Amino acid sequence: MSNFGDIQIDLKGKEELEAKLNKLSSYARGSVALDAVNAGAAILETRIKINMDKVLHRRTGMLINSVSFSGRREGQGAVATIRVGQVYGKIHEYGGTIVPIRAKMLHWVNEQGEDVFARKVTIPARPYMRPAIAESEDQVYNIMRRVISGALGEFK
Repeated sequence: MSNFGDIQIDLKGKEELEAKLNKLSSYARGSVALDAVNAGAAILETRIKINMDKVLHRRTGMLINSVSFSGRREGQGAVATIRVGQVYGKIHEYGGTIVPIRAKMLHWVNEQGEDVFARKVTIPARPYMRPAIAESEDQVYNIMRRVISGALGEFK
């Protein structure tokens, strides 16, 4: 999604994972790092979708279906990006006020089929992404550690 705002994750145990990765050759390091961040991002994607179902009223499923992740190698490591592909995802996460830009009033049809007009609408914050990160930290760390340990032949 454009302009959602970056939420950076400072993963607990990152130094330990980096030290394990450094035991691998530079070629293998990037490949294993990509596998690890993809595994962690998949957990976060699932938790974000679970949280969306908990805190948001799903109508069409467009928002939840727009959540995706992609990993890429970066140097000898890797990064993953999780995207919410609908423009209204940000207002649900952080809250805010919507005002008309090209008209004098906002207009929508409510669930009863009635026309509603307003000069502004304030949407309360209903975070789904930030709590998912906090709730998944241990799981993300553990899966990334397992992926890296597996590449090293360690089975912990």
